[in-house]
Amino acid sequence: MKKIISAALSAALCMSLAGCAESEQSVYQKAYDQAFNSSSVTSSITMDMTVEVSGQTMGMPITMDMKMIDFNDASKVSGDIKMTMELLGQQTDIEMWIKDQEAYIDSDGTKSVEYFDNSEASASLMMQKYEDYDKVQMKKNGSDYDLTCTLKSDKADELYKKILSSAGSSASTDLSGMDVSVGDIAFVIDKDHNMKSISYTLTASGEVSSMDVTYVYDVKGEYSDWNSTSVDFPDLANWETQTN
Repeated sequence: MKKIISAALSAALCMSLAGCAESEQSVYQKAYDQAFNSSSVTSSITMDMTVEVSGQTMGMPITMDMKMIDFNDASKVSGDIKMTMELLGQQTDIEMWIKDQEAYIDSDGTKSVEYFDNSEASASLMMQKYEDYDKVQMKKNGSDYDLTCTLKSDKADELYKKILSSAGSSASTDLSGMDVSVGDIAFVIDKDHNMKSISYTLTASGEVSSMDVTYVYDVKGEYSDWNSTSVDFPDLANWETQTN
């Protein structure tokens, strides 16, 4: 009887202390699996980009507010992306609706339609596979899990491609001859194993057009409304001839 009571008390204590303490791998893997099997998500990404060219430094902050539907299904993905970019005191505002493999773009009142590469729709998640990390540390913060992940050096290029894809750049061109490094990646995962946020700093340096160039990206992403995001589309018929 004493053994039974002792076992019951031990089980109760375990349940009260962080739910029997999930491992770092378990928490991350569940968040990864849920993200890449979700039907929709709302995200807000800020990318403070600094470019140093031959000793001259320029800042280029980029913000993206996105509502994505079926982003894990290349044949169905749709959504609404609002992007703001600043360079040399000039601000550019772009809104893009994605539907039926087309991107309906409104760039400061100029409208166009382009093919949308659905294969890159999930790039904004910026999550790597668990085995891509050298080290993962975790601590409980209220009901959330705070994870600090050290990416393997040979996986930095993959993350850079995701940054470029989410910002609409050509990864294959920009990566040529670049040395890429990433600081620790911080994730916040909620109690239901939904990713709430990600933040990290990535540096890429090399020679571009015979000039030494260094890019520094300070990236922060916040995610919400997993599986409950919806998008209200405007009238997309005759898009390029419409006026605001």
